[in-house]
Amino acid sequence: MIESNEQKREEGVDKKENNLIVDNLTTEELLKILISNLTREDSNVPSQQQKIYNSVLIKRGIEVVEPLIKALNNNNGCVKGYIAGILGEIQDIRAIEPLIEALKKAPVFTQREINFALIKMGIKAVEPLIEALKSNDECIRKNVVWILGEIQDIRAIEPLIEALKRETDLNVKKDIEWALKRLKNFKN
Repeated sequence: MIESNEQKREEGVDKKENNLIVDNLTTEELLKILISNLTREDSNVPSQQQKIYNSVLIKRGIEVVEPLIKALNNNNGCVKGYIAGILGEIQDIRAIEPLIEALKKAPVFTQREINFALIKMGIKAVEPLIEALKSNDECIRKNVVWILGEIQDIRAIEPLIEALKRETDLNVKKDIEWALKRLKNFKN
């Protein structure tokens, strides 16, 4: 039992030291390390380290948005999803269109993270999402419809009705009907 408590204390000290080291890095140093770790194809950043990076990035906010947007182009779905999550927390509008574009090549589990990031953007994302309803990419349309249904901004009702008229994919049509029902219930 004593050994276990001692180990917990040592882990706590290591965590505090790690936090201090990361907090004291300049933004350039932090981004270099962080982006390097996150964008490596074999990225295997331990979860505690991820939490520290996540916390520091969110705290630094808009100054880290552009490098994170660039990192969205990474082919690793886990990395892309992690970056999308951070961008969703920061909620900078510059990330909206790159997040929508990232849906194209993302695996399903990553699309989910991107969707949640766009939902966190809330009403700021509605206009670009409405524009994305016109995409030729079925995957983007399907995800955008779901996001608009979750955000529940009534500005999306008319564009969704128009999208329903021109949509050829049955699954996307069902999603549009779901989103319209949700928005009409929200409106009333």
